[in-house]
Amino acid sequence: MAKTTIVRIIVSAVLTIVLLGVSRKMSTRNPQEIIREFDGIKAIHTTITESKLGVMPVVKVILSGNGAEQVSGRLYYTVDEGVEQSTVMNFSDDRTLVGNLPVGEIGKRLYYRIELTQNGDLKASLAPTDMRGYLLKYKGPVSAFVLIPHILLMFLGVFFSFIALFYGFDLLLGRNKIKQAAIAVLLSFFCGFIGGVLIGIEVSHEVFGGSGWGGWPVGNDVTDTKTEIFLLFWLITMIFGWAGLSGRELKVSNKVFGTMIIISFVVTLAAFLVPHSISL
Repeated sequence: MAKTTIVRIIVSAVLTIVLLGVSRKMSTRNPQEIIREFDGIKAIHTTITESKLGVMPVVKVILSGNGAEQVSGRLYYTVDEGVEQSTVMNFSDDRTLVGNLPVGEIGKRLYYRIELTQNGDLKASLAPTDMRGYLLKYKGPVSAFVLIPHILLMFLGVFFSFIALFYGFDLLLGRNKIKQAAIAVLLSFFCGFIGGVLIGIEVSHEVFGGSGWGGWPVGNDVTDTKTEIFLLFWLITMIFGWAGLSGRELKVSNKVFGTMIIISFVVTLAAFLVPHSISL
């Protein structure tokens, strides 16, 4: 194996790990630390973004400062499009207010917010100002037999897109790498399609219930829709490069095929940098 090929494989593997790590870090479903301060008192709440089947979510607010023990809390929540309900938060110790949210069904969405009062006066509201509340999703367990192939194939799909990118630049520079480029494009598409769509549907079904697919036009889930978009670009690129798999001449020039590969990669990159697990 040529030294250049080995270097490309190593670089592609490293960049794939980095990209998937960044994508996960940018997820809107990561818990956030919310801080409010009033009258010398600091209130800290770490948002709850998901709850497993049969588990009662516990909301906590940690208080500090003089007079913290005099603060009262009330937890408001709405399940899907239902009526808002509320429950009193109690101290589990001298500084921690806790409130329980209901055990939910797979696929349900709950929005919650917190109001802190002192001597009957509202002192702080812990909730995003432009939303109904913090979003919590009720999720089901995913079988390892489904999850592991899904993760592995999505990794390989991105990995081969990096490999294809290198060959795309080769073609733009006039190097005859048609067959290698066509193979990389083929592998990127099929790994992404099998892992992201065929297996991805089952992953989504086990986690959220329902049909298992929320992409356009079936639903409005951005994660599924972005998968459709970048796979469409790789499919079109694969079709134009199909002849190259057997060493035949393409219907387009090498540079055009190389450009298509680069565009497909850019779309894939953009798709993975769109925050994970958001809905329109």
